[in-house]
Amino acid sequence: MSVAAIPEGLIAFTSIILVIGIQRMAKQNAIVKDLMTVETLGSCSVICSDKTGTLTQNKMTIVDLFTLNDQKFSDIPNQQMNKNFLKLIEYGSMCSEANLIFKNNEEKTIGDPTEVAFLYQLKKYSEFKEKKLLDTQYQRIFVLPFDSERKSMTSINKINNKLIVIVKGAPDILIKKLNNSSIEKKQILTINDQW
Repeated sequence: MSVAAIPEGLIAFTSIILVIGIQRMAKQNAIVKDLMTVETLGSCSVICSDKTGTLTQNKMTIVDLFTLNDQKFSDIPNQQMNKNFLKLIEYGSMCSEANLIFKNNEEKTIGDPTEVAFLYQLKKYSEFKEKKLLDTQYQRIFVLPFDSERKSMTSINKINNKLIVIVKGAPDILIKKLNNSSIEKKQILTINDQW
């Protein structure tokens, strides 16, 4: 008797509604592997998640930059005329596999969000508004991509007929490679821990 009370098309209707919901979510880069997950999500009142990219736009922005000789670039919009600031942004962009692509008046990002943040600053403040212009001017000779074992990336670029080695990575790994005294290395790690 209770089976007869459920309309025949209810199951198909529910599945179609869930598929439409998944398609809308996919357009916003929220991919769902299981239809039942979407149904369960609809009845949730609290969602706990990590802060990096799960529910956010996964878009980082550079707010502060600093060098080891205590030069800090906090008010970034007012730093655009500072040569050291521009150099830091350009070097950070050169030692990167990220890219910004414009298609159909829409901006797409490829790569690590931290690297993409440097490209946004490059676009905003440097004379090289695109990474390919920077790469053309300062030819990359060699790259050692980031890997989890080395915890760093190395790029060798030709700048004004000189080879420049640009390395980025985990501070604790990079500090071991410095020629600084152990006291200076401890100072650097202290600065890193403060951030």
